[in-house]
Amino acid sequence: MARLAAGAAHSCHLDVRARRLRCWGDNDFGQLGDGSNAPSVVPVTVPGAFDEVVAGSQHTCARRGARVLCWGRNVEGQLGFGDTGSRSDPSLLGLSGVEGLTAGSHHTCARTASAVFCWGHNHRGQLGVALGEVITGPVEVPGLRVTDLAAGEAHTCGVQGMGYRCAGDNSAGQLGAGDTLPGFAFALRALAFTPSRVVAGEATTCAAARASWWCWGRNDTGLLGDGSAGVEPRPVERFPGALDVALGRHHACARNADGEVLCAGTNTFGQLGSGGTEGRRTLAPVRSLEATSAVTAGAEHACAARTDGSVWCWGRNNQGQTGGRRAPWSARFEPVPGLSAPQGVSAGGSHGCAVEGAGRVHCWGRNDNGQLGDGTTASRGEPRVVAPLAPSLQVSAGGLHSCALGTDRRVRCWGLNLQGQLGDGTSASRTTPVEVSSLTNVEEVQAGALHTCARLSDRTVRCWGFGMQGQLGSGTFAGSASPVLATTEVQLLSVGAHHTCVVRGASQRVACWGANASGQLGNLSTMNQASPVEVPGLERVVQLAAGGSHTCALNASGVVFCWGANHHGQLGVGTLLPTGTPRAIPDRVFTGVYAGGDHTCGVTMGDLWCWGSNNRGEGGDSSLLDLPNPQGVFLDGFTRVSLGPRHTCILAGSAVRCAGQDDWGQLGRGLFPSEPLPVQVF
Repeated sequence: MARLAAGAAHSCHLDVRARRLRCWGDNDFGQLGDGSNAPSVVPVTVPGAFDEVVAGSQHTCARRGARVLCWGRNVEGQLGFGDTGSRSDPSLLGLSGVEGLTAGSHHTCARTASAVFCWGHNHRGQLGVALGEVITGPVEVPGLRVTDLAAGEAHTCGVQGMGYRCAGDNSAGQLGAGDTLPGFAFALRALAFTPSRVVAGEATTCAAARASWWCWGRNDTGLLGDGSAGVEPRPVERFPGALDVALGRHHACARNADGEVLCAGTNTFGQLGSGGTEGRRTLAPVRSLEATSAVTAGAEHACAARTDGSVWCWGRNNQGQTGGRRAPWSARFEPVPGLSAPQGVSAGGSHGCAVEGAGRVHCWGRNDNGQLGDGTTASRGEPRVVAPLAPSLQVSAGGLHSCALGTDRRVRCWGLNLQGQLGDGTSASRTTPVEVSSLTNVEEVQAGALHTCARLSDRTVRCWGFGMQGQLGSGTFAGSASPVLATTEVQLLSVGAHHTCVVRGASQRVACWGANASGQLGNLSTMNQASPVEVPGLERVVQLAAGGSHTCALNASGVVFCWGANHHGQLGVGTLLPTGTPRAIPDRVFTGVYAGGDHTCGVTMGDLWCWGSNNRGEGGDSSLLDLPNPQGVFLDGFTRVSLGPRHTCILAGSAVRCAGQDDWGQLGRGLFPSEPLPVQVF
């Protein structure tokens, strides 16, 4: 009877005595069973009492007595309700008399005392019936009666008498037929003894018999743990003495009679629990883990239950599936520690920077090109002082570089410089700040993906860096490692990923230049422009926001207009259709607007509203669903807002707070690693 179950990026634990089921990790399709689609790094309780649990890639099923309940992804019919609608609440199937369950990546099977029923994805014949690629409700597998059952990614196996029956994908020999030909029926294959159990990984199968395990299928990474590698199309003896075997995508773990867990195979994400990431073809113990009572393996992680009731997990944690620690995203605006009286904040590609009251600049997050300015290329999950750097008034974080405006009105930049975006006349990247050449009396600096622009006290804008899409505004499609004149009479400046916009002239009209494939220049065209072109119909503009491939403007009446790409709803007009002309966001009066990669935020009377991309919580909404209309993010006392491609930062009181993607530590909460050693979930 299962006590642990692991899917692609979620995990579940069943307390058999209390019949209490808890799950954690990814929840895009409701696979945690708590009625929501919000992921969780801490276990959430699934309502009801249960006796067995199994997990597919993105769905979960459980047995309550002799009945079956399923929830999560249902695109392939794997929940068995006769439709393809996903569910976040456990729902009861019509089956009765069920004694055991198994779940493959996108299919599910149940066994009774006299029959086997399967449903879901059948593209490889893994259901053992020839009724189509998707079967949305339980169908009886003809002639199949087994004592145990296991499902892999696209194959299913059961034990029957002195043999086993398998059907489905056989590209790695996982059917144990002695070849790699697909099998669309559960053909009986004999063993010289009676197997008691069967387990399946993505493309590997093992059956327990005579105090050992007999395995077949994928072994190219050495996951079977005997030092060999390759395809095993026939059963071979492995894992002698193991009480349990758990098979993942490219790794396997076994539990012995002493309660020790040993693993072998790929170790890219620490899924072997060795404390490192080097793979191995022989079994070795998981460090710091003993007295276990159960083990399970997900695609790239593993979990074990101990006899004291605690659960420990290790390996990949990109969706919080190892539990106990945070996930690499957050829809909550959490404080960035270690900053003293911050005065400004900027969200870059995968890093962030802030200016303290004393003029010191701190940066955090991705640093492979030196964009944190601390003299190294080591990424940092907490703020580090940029040094040496003169006292600064403002900082701007670009794609892979950063720039700061000093109190002396000069600009210093650091990070990637292959396109000359640091403006020092070279293409040499820098891990510490260098001064932009021939640039004085600067009022503002803004960094894009591969270019940078500055607004000067004489109301000119000068740009440098990559220019092949015209983003420098110099009249040519050439880049420049030194500042070049773009335009004059400028009042406001906003730099997007690959385009630039300004407000200029007494009528406060908008002009843009650069990349225009999505209509982000707003000039009724999709041709790139190397010189400023006016956005028709806009005047009295008091704020600009240039994003990844869209642009927004706020006029003096409090109306926000947006144009350009809209595939995530970043224009805020309720549709996903792009537009090359400005469209007003209805029914709201704004006092500010800010643009990120594919999302936008606006301010209304002290409230923050966001729309567009939200798949990592960058819109501040825990649903992680895109927001085609403005959604309220209720925060108190914020004074500054900055949006990166997939994260958002605000300055609120004496703290910088960030939400969204955190795979490089760009939320400032500490680096987000995989877990190469077991961590306690509960």
